[in-house]
Amino acid sequence: MESFKSDIILKIADCISGNNPDVHNSMIYCLDEQAAYRKQYKERYGERGINSNTCNEDTLCWIGMVDELIASGDVVGVDSCFEIEDFLWAVSQLNRVKEKDIDFSKLPFIPDDDVYTWYEICNEYLKSQGMVLCGIDIDSDDIEMILVTTAELEKISQLAESIGHRIAPAETL
Repeated sequence: MESFKSDIILKIADCISGNNPDVHNSMIYCLDEQAAYRKQYKERYGERGINSNTCNEDTLCWIGMVDELIASGDVVGVDSCFEIEDFLWAVSQLNRVKEKDIDFSKLPFIPDDDVYTWYEICNEYLKSQGMVLCGIDIDSDDIEMILVTTAELEKISQLAESIGHRIAPAETL
């Protein structure tokens, strides 16, 4: 993969993970040892409907970043068909939600609304704390959700855009 793109993906992963050395090292492996990474995580890509042997380097590394962040607890997948209980459980699994002891369960959710409305409600609440729930776009029906500060969002969304990807407030994906 081009060094420029590799550097940017690594910066994004480091920012989202709070410079977690396990994520960093896994991303170095993904970016520098793609053949071995493809082979080792073939099943993980297959679960997403991706043939790791034939996907391009960009897809391999972008999805690899998301999967490494999921493994570390910094990203959680949210299905657009989730019920409110599933949504609240998923959000509560994010490392930063746990660290900051954020309780979304008391927010005025309407169970029949969709996940995008729930994201809006959460983000309205988080705005006062300088935080936002975002999604990492991987061209899927699910949203790969993260919790970041507004400053981090500005940084990682610009970085992602510079290499043809998108990270944005979850309700806008």
